Amino acid sequence: MAAGARRTLWIAAAVAVIVGPGCRRGAPSSVALPPELPRLALSPAQAAAVVRLALSRPDDDDPTRRTTIVLERGGDGWRLTAPLRARASADNVAALLANLQQLQVSRRLDPGTGFYDRYGLSEGKALHVVAETAGPQRVAEFFAGQSSEQGQLIRLPDAPGLFALVNEGPRGYQGFLYTRDPRGWREPTLWSFDEADVAAIEIANPHGRFNFTRRDGRWEARRERPDGGSTLATWPRFDGHRVDELLHAYHALAADDFGGAHERAGAGVDGAETTGGVVRVHLRDTPKPLVLRVGRLAPPGSRFAIPGGRWAAVDGDADGLYVLSPWTARWATADARMFERAP
Repeated sequence: MAAGARRTLWIAAAVAVIVGPGCRRGAPSSVALPPELPRLALSPAQAAAVVRLALSRPDDDDPTRRTTIVLERGGDGWRLTAPLRARASADNVAALLANLQQLQVSRRLDPGTGFYDRYGLSEGKALHVVAETAGPQRVAEFFAGQSSEQGQLIRLPDAPGLFALVNEGPRGYQGFLYTRDPRGWREPTLWSFDEADVAAIEIANPHGRFNFTRRDGRWEARRERPDGGSTLATWPRFDGHRVDELLHAYHALAADDFGGAHERAGAGVDGAETTGGVVRVHLRDTPKPLVLRVGRLAPPGSRFAIPGGRWAAVDGDADGLYVLSPWTARWATADARMFERAP
């Protein structure tokens, strides 16, 4: 916050203490904690009932435009529904809902609207936060602007005035929870499983088909020619420890970057057996396998991208398009040598 702005608020507080709130002349006044201060924090029951969150703020690249993040809870958990559709990070949503239960209005600095623009609280500058339960019923709404020594400056839709939220300590407003970009709200985990529960693995790619089956704690392997011909009778150099390495890389599979729906057509994930590779993980007592489809090389369009990363998708996640690092994707695109002992 600029030094001039800090001075304005501190001078206002001093004036209020010395002459009282009735002598305010054009600067925000600090009022002692009155009983009528609005309550903003959600109760645990309200937080548990929230089904929609909307977070609108100026765009990082173009402050004249606004970006709105919408998160909605459905039968399969939280999803990001705007500005794109994807699974949302359950941990990040839970952290925001927890913070909404900690919000405490500490004081009213001014009863009017004259300081909104100066402190980033106008319609075009403020962060607008809305939480709704089913109905819909709006259970929390506020506009956040600049921070100051007095706290996080906010205004409320139904109570004119400039207010301060506590923003220090574990029970204070934590702004970073509300200002993530769309990438920061996406769920990076593609799947998770216990390595000991894996019964078999299949890989199909331009190098052929590889089938690994666990029997009595050991891996048995067979491979088919890439042209769809006969199964090769023996695989003398096969090393089961390499399959264990694959499982260690894939048991908690996470993306390094993300793509949008407009990129899926060219990503090659829908024809992955020819553009990259398909990995099917069969778990014990689970009828359907986990299926990973690794497609073409992903362009380095994001500052987070790792050169050589590949597009990927998992069955059952229609909206998800991910980028895997080359070290992770290589198991799906591997040839037979990847699963053999060193010469």
